[in-house]
This record gives sequence, structure tokens and C-alpha cells, in this order.
Amino acid sequence: MAMVKYAIVQLDPPESLSTGGIVVETTHILDTQTRETAGLIQHWVPKVNEYKMIQIAEDNPVKVGWIYTDKTHQFIAP
Repeated sequence: MAMVKYAIVQLDPPESLSTGGIVVETTHILDTQTRETAGLIQHWVPKVNEYKMIQIAEDNPVKVGWIYTDKTHQFIAP
């Protein structure tokens, strides 16, 4: 079973009309798990309007505090 890397992004407020945000956590879950069954991730599931899980490559250097852009959907260092 392989692990899959995710970035947890706290989305910008809805009134900003942005679909971007700030990375608040990076985590790994088993590829056989879903967002709902991964114990660590269950905290984020009920907050789908506030947080977004984005699968990223294992070698992606994304860290907490990085910005997820709303137009290009890229991660950039602050």
C-alpha cells in the first residue's frame, strides 16, 4: 500500500471571491483510504467550505504557510 501526500489548505473567506488559501498542514494517507476514512483527516471533512485537501507529489516541497493561488492553482512560498 502506498501513501499519498496531501496539502490541507485553509481557504480565503468566501466574501473575497478567492478560491485560494494558505497551507495549514501536509499529511499522508494510505491510497486505499478515502478522506472520510482516514482518521487524521476526519477533522477537516466537516469543514469543506473552509478547507480543501489537495493531492500533491511526494517530492513537492510545499510547507505550512505556503500560499495556494486561486487563479493558477499553484503553491508558492510566502
